[in-house]
Order: sequence, then structure tokens, then C-alpha cells
Amino acid sequence: MSKRRYQISVLESGHSGIFLYEFCLSTLLEDESEMAYSIQERTDDLLDLKKGESMYFQPVRDLKESKGIILRIA
Repeated sequence: MSKRRYQISVLESGHSGIFLYEFCLSTLLEDESEMAYSIQERTDDLLDLKKGESMYFQPVRDLKESKGIILRIA
């Protein structure tokens, strides 16, 4: 399995603050959350990231105001 590791920063609607998560690809494939499904839709973009690069994504696909950033850390 890939050794890629990522950090996610998410601003959740209705909350004050930014939540940080860390994951690897195997964790993402086992997760059944809305955020995981949103990331899985962008798997090609995720795999193209080089260490230190980031991309935007929408953690809750039905909420336009949901905002997230994925950073590849390893």
C-alpha cells in the first residue's frame, strides 16, 4: 500500500474553528463518512499531489459553504 500521508483542514459550518485530521490511503478506503466519499471522488487529484502540495475540496458535497484543504505531508 502507498506510504502517502495527508493532513486535512476543515472549516465545519456552525462550528467556530478549524478541525485537523490526518490519514493515509488505506484509512480513507475503509472510512464511510461523507468527507471520505468526497475525497474518494478526487482520488486522481489526491494521488497526483507531491509532498508539500495541497488542494481544495468540499467535505460535505451538499453544502456549498463546506470548505476543506488536503495537504500531502509524506
